[in-house]
Amino acid sequence: MVVSRRRTFRADTTTDTTQRSRASALASAELDTMADSSASAEDVESRKQRLLNGPEEFRDSRSDRHDPALIKKMAAERRLVDAAEGLAAYRAREATAQANLERLRAERVAREAAGPAPAPAAKSRRKIRSRP
Repeated sequence: MVVSRRRTFRADTTTDTTQRSRASALASAELDTMADSSASAEDVESRKQRLLNGPEEFRDSRSDRHDPALIKKMAAERRLVDAAEGLAAYRAREATAQANLERLRAERVAREAAGPAPAPAAKSRRKIRSRP
């Protein structure tokens, strides 16, 4: 049985944007409370933006930052992988069915080569007497 594992990407909606901006505002307020008072305002702001945006290495992998073309490309690649997995499963089932067919055919040929099967014994019929 093939289990399809599909990745879904949500498009940016108003709700998602609202939730992201609210989360960003909460994080910004929390970072302001933890800011280093001895650092300059520029350093504090720079550090805060780095923390809010995340490391550069991970920015491209965030699902909420993908462009529509990339989402379509990834979906097409996933469909190709799913199709290949489905075809492999289909071929495996077909090979199993073919092997079973050949096994049954060989058994039938062996039975036929052994000669005719003995006739079943005739059953005796007894009359059932009716009671008066």
